[in-house]
Amino acid sequence: MDNIFTALSLSLMDRKRFVISTSNVNTLIKLLVNGILRKVCKFNESQIEVIDLLEYSNEEELIRRCVKEIEGGEYELKNILIWKNMQKVKPELQKILYMLLTKIDLYDTNESRHNPKPVILKGYTINRPSLFTSITVLDNKLYHMKIDQYLKAKFWFSINYVFEPNHEYETKNIVFPLENLTYIENILYLRNSIQKVYVKPDIQRYIYSLVIQVRNHRLCSLAPRQTRLSTRSIDDVLNLSKAMVVWQRHTSDDLFVTADFVKVAMRKIGYWLVDWEYNTLYTSKELLPDRSANFDAEQVEEKDYQRRMEISMMTGSWFGSDYDYVKKYLLKSESTKDDSTPTGVTNIIIEEALVAVRPPI
Repeated sequence: MDNIFTALSLSLMDRKRFVISTSNVNTLIKLLVNGILRKVCKFNESQIEVIDLLEYSNEEELIRRCVKEIEGGEYELKNILIWKNMQKVKPELQKILYMLLTKIDLYDTNESRHNPKPVILKGYTINRPSLFTSITVLDNKLYHMKIDQYLKAKFWFSINYVFEPNHEYETKNIVFPLENLTYIENILYLRNSIQKVYVKPDIQRYIYSLVIQVRNHRLCSLAPRQTRLSTRSIDDVLNLSKAMVVWQRHTSDDLFVTADFVKVAMRKIGYWLVDWEYNTLYTSKELLPDRSANFDAEQVEEKDYQRRMEISMMTGSWFGSDYDYVKKYLLKSESTKDDSTPTGVTNIIIEEALVAVRPPI
């Protein structure tokens, strides 16, 4: 579980959230809680909360599960919040969760990042611990069940965990960067080192170029809101690159970001946030409808006409494209299962952007 341990540490270092995709959600959560959080990181039971979103319907119920009472009658957020079944809940609850995370972030202002203040939720004044993160565990078999894009943007990056026969023994191989310090002391030390990482202007331009290339990809025009990375992703890629540098090179006096770190960060973030298949009109299920049961020929014809009209009206890379070739291209571009990727499925937009933009020498 080394990749989960690393992802957890990076999120705590930079005060961000992350996502884990896996084939067995319940088993993964047990391994995460018992194997890493308690056994390796030494978090106690009161600091960890696993929340099944299917059991809740409003913000106040979620708040009660997220906090613990401390001395003086005050409340504090639990250090590790683990969300499951996010793909299965209704859009209304996803919006409630988005607003809750936004309030916890104090609306993500510059002041809230540099001067953390207590959060006021439903009349409760809630303190934020120095080490705090939220982890969403997703079932990669339910990739077709999409999550609200604004809620997705609340999570920094994604990793995919593949179960192996001896996964229960993997925690034995986990080593802290600084072995003479506790895990919490490691995180606080490394967090203070992030600001020491140097980023050359060429590397910054490389990140800008990657984000622009992704935003301008032809498939992004099919679902602009769900595929076009926001300008905030520039900072997200840069910050993840810097955190990885500190994690891997903490013993060196020369801390600097290279293109290789940027590529890894771009994959972790881009695979998670960029998904043109939110527009189901252009997926294989619609392009190649099942004609065996409940087949409505008139409806299929209307959708096909709509696709032809939209493609013919598009500009840029789509201009002058023949619909039959567009259809073949869309079928070829659709995501497929791939356990080696950060989400467990392929993403042609990110891979083509990484090929198209040459890294600085």
